Amino acid sequence: MSLQNKHWQDIYEKANNIIDKKKNKKNTKTKEYCKFLEKLDLDYNLIIDYFVNYIKDKISIYLVKGYYQENEINKINIWHIYQIITDDLKESLVSNVQVKTFFHGFWDKDTRCHNFNHFENTNIECLVIEKVNEIFEGTNIRVLNISDRNKSFNFVLQINF
Repeated sequence: MSLQNKHWQDIYEKANNIIDKKKNKKNTKTKEYCKFLEKLDLDYNLIIDYFVNYIKDKISIYLVKGYYQENEINKINIWHIYQIITDDLKESLVSNVQVKTFFHGFWDKDTRCHNFNHFENTNIECLVIEKVNEIFEGTNIRVLNISDRNKSFNFVLQINF
């Protein structure tokens, strides 16, 4: 084997090693991303279940205290729902994604808006408020986002029933 052929063979082997490393890295990233999506789906379902039960509890308390007005729209405002859910579920959440992301989507700093891509990749069709309203469809319970950025930066939800 000539020296020149040996040189090209070494280059060829190095190139193959680089390609193999990239393939392995890509496979690892794909596996990690799949695990992330599974955890995201678990957290999503946990937050939905928690929030539905939270709404039922709030309405029950409202009824027990005698605040219910028949033939009128009854309203309950919920402040700081992110913090409430985070505090109550912090031991159970596994995806390491902030709770507010499940209400708004993932923030994309390049486009400066929220996106839904990761949720779509897990076959999640809608964010928390929309899903909860789907669950309560057929009842007179409706969850609305009444936040007003002109008044404050608080995230405020209203339960109408």
